[in-house]
Amino acid sequence: MTITLGDIAKLRSGWCEIIEVGNLPFGVASEIGVFSTLVYLSRESLLHINEKHPDISDIDLLLSCLVIQNGMVVQEKAKPNAYVCSYIEPNSQLRYVAVLKVASPDREMLMTSFRRLRRRQTRSFLRRGRLIKKHP
Repeated sequence: MTITLGDIAKLRSGWCEIIEVGNLPFGVASEIGVFSTLVYLSRESLLHINEKHPDISDIDLLLSCLVIQNGMVVQEKAKPNAYVCSYIEPNSQLRYVAVLKVASPDREMLMTSFRRLRRRQTRSFLRRGRLIKKHP
């Protein structure tokens, strides 16, 4: 599953309200308890990402499918419906994090935030959460 710049542009302009941005590994989806491996991005979340994280370009957002599929997944203890996917892009060595939330009652996964990560924040996620999947 990959998203395109066109998908992001349609979402931002309001032509659609939600797009698919990636697939969780099947083992992670079953551990979380969701019925589908698909992860969605809403227009509201895209606007949040653009406002709060202006360093994230649309090109960076294309990496979200890799972050979701290949990244480390940690469940936050304070928010049991929130999951953090951490990923190091192999070419640039930049760290990215996608924050996922399980939407009730449908049990769908939504990406609520996407941003760059600093080096020590990965350890912080591990201290504050439960490891579901390690980095490959």
